[in-house]
Amino acid sequence: MKRLLPALLFALPLFAQTQPEIFPSDYTPLPCAAKNVCQSEARVDFARYAAVHRSLPVRQEWVDKHWDELTTVFAPICTKIANCMAIRANTDWYFCTDFMRADFIATADRYPTGTDDHDQWLMSALVWYFGLDKAAIAGHKEAQACANAEPPGPDRDLTLRINPAKIGPDYTGNLVVYAVDAETHIPVMASIQVEGQHLDPANDSPRGYAMSFYKFPWNVTFNAVPNASGHRDLVAPTVIVNAPGYHTATMTMPVDVPKVNVEMQPPVAELHRGPNAVTIVAKDAATGQPVEMRVMAGTQILGNTNKPLVLELAKGQKRPEIWVTSLFNRYGDVVVAKAD
Repeated sequence: MKRLLPALLFALPLFAQTQPEIFPSDYTPLPCAAKNVCQSEARVDFARYAAVHRSLPVRQEWVDKHWDELTTVFAPICTKIANCMAIRANTDWYFCTDFMRADFIATADRYPTGTDDHDQWLMSALVWYFGLDKAAIAGHKEAQACANAEPPGPDRDLTLRINPAKIGPDYTGNLVVYAVDAETHIPVMASIQVEGQHLDPANDSPRGYAMSFYKFPWNVTFNAVPNASGHRDLVAPTVIVNAPGYHTATMTMPVDVPKVNVEMQPPVAELHRGPNAVTIVAKDAATGQPVEMRVMAGTQILGNTNKPLVLELAKGQKRPEIWVTSLFNRYGDVVVAKAD
C-alpha cells in the first residue's frame, strides 16, 4: 500500500494541492440543488468495490468503524456539488464533480500523514468519489430541470481568477481560469478564448477546448498594438470567458511585457555625413542581458543590435528615424533617434 498511494496522488489534477479554495465556502445555496447527488457505493459493498474495481486495499472493518464520520465530512462537499449542478449554465454533470475531487482527498488530512487511518481514509475518499456517478447524473438531471423551469432573467456577472497568478515571459506551461457567479460564488462552466490567438486543444477539458476549471496549455505570446509613434507596442493578451446567461468576462494574462534599454554608440549628436560606424546596444531592463533586435534606419535594415554597423548619411539627406524591433515578438519597438 505504501507504494500505491504516491501513484494515486501523482494522478491528481494540476494545481489540486496548491490552489486556494476553488469553490468558495461563502456561496449562496440555490433552491434547485438536488438531494443525494453524491451517494456512492453502499457501505456493505464498499471494501469489495474498492478492491475489485479500483485495486485499493480498503478494509471493511475500517469502513464500518468510520462510516458515519466519512458521511459527515463528505456532506459539505456533496452540498457544493448539488448547488453547482443547479446553475443553468453547468450543463455537464461531471463539471461539478471533477474539481471537487481534490476536496474529497484533502479530508484525509484529518489524520496524520503516514498513519493507517490517513491511508484508509484517503483510499476511501477516492472510492467514494469514483462511485458517485449514478447519483450525480440523476441529481444533475433533476437540478437542471428545476433551473430551466424558471425564467432566465437578465445576464449575470462572472468573477474570474487565474492560476498561476503570475507568470514570467518565458512561461510554457498550463493555465487554469476559474469562473464563479459573482453573486452566488458558485462555479460556472464557461468557454475560454485568448484575444488574437489560437489556443491548442485543452489538456483535460472533457469538451476538447479551453474551459473554466480545466487546465489548458499556453506559451507566452504577446499581442502587437500600434502606438502614437507609428510603431508597435506589445501587450499581454486578454482572456475572454463566456457562459450562457452571463455577461462576457475578461482579464489580462498575468504576465508583464519585458522592457529593453537601448542606446546608440556614438550618440546621435556625433553622427556626420558619410559613413558612420555605430553600435546599437540593447539590454533587457530586468536582467541586463544583451538582447538581439533588428536595427532599422527608416525602412532600411541596418543589421542587429550589439554588433558594429555602418550608417550612411549622404550629403543633403535627412537623417532617417533609427529604431529597433524585436526578432522574436518579445519586446515592443523602440525609437533610438527621431528623424531630422
